[in-house]
Amino acid sequence: MSLLEISGLTVRRNGCPVVDGVSLSLGSGECVGLIGPNGAGKTTLLRAALGLEPHAGRSSLAELPLTARARQAAFLPQARQIAWPVDVETLVGLGRLPHGGPAADAAAVEAALARLDLLSFRHRIATRLSGGEQARVLIARALAQEAPLLLADEPIAGLDPGHQLATMEIFARLAGEGHGVVVAVHELGLAARFCDRLLLMDAGRLVADGPPAAVLSEANLARVFRIRAFHADTPAGPVFQPMEVLS
Repeated sequence: MSLLEISGLTVRRNGCPVVDGVSLSLGSGECVGLIGPNGAGKTTLLRAALGLEPHAGRSSLAELPLTARARQAAFLPQARQIAWPVDVETLVGLGRLPHGGPAADAAAVEAALARLDLLSFRHRIATRLSGGEQARVLIARALAQEAPLLLADEPIAGLDPGHQLATMEIFARLAGEGHGVVVAVHELGLAARFCDRLLLMDAGRLVADGPPAAVLSEANLARVFRIRAFHADTPAGPVFQPMEVLS
């Protein structure tokens, strides 16, 4: 089942394309890593796909009315500012705004808190938490939305290694349950391990789309990231480690 169709999506700023003619399709059950160097256009692509940036081309999400769009896709933006000193449970409950029914709301919030190991945080004031804890609360809010599609922009940046692994495991598990997940991520090793498909962007263009082993090729790494990396398959999954910057 297709959850997102993008065709020729282009975003221009001052006449220059920051997203340049991107086309892709995302189905249910996929955990897709969106990778690329800083300034490649990853954030702008996610925002344009959601209709949050003026664009040319087509996004099936952007065509939906606002309420239908909120029920179809949850968005976890890169900015993590929590504006109000509310408790964690209340903040996570904001993910239920597109829906109705207090019983369903309570169950969804409880499940999201449990997934992010936040049950003991439920009565704490969100603005008093550490940066990493706040990031987990905002991920829980997105999960509480229970949308078929999750778009997450660098959700594991700033988390400690354990919570980075746990969060990526959650995304992979969501895909296994039939959701579609797109996660913009700079940690290429975690992308290789937990995503079944990678989208590689460079200078606003989608330059590779496929399985991690194919996208993270020696040629792509040298051309796009200017790095050399070590790769090995292990019983625990693939290991991918950037090793050196190419001159």
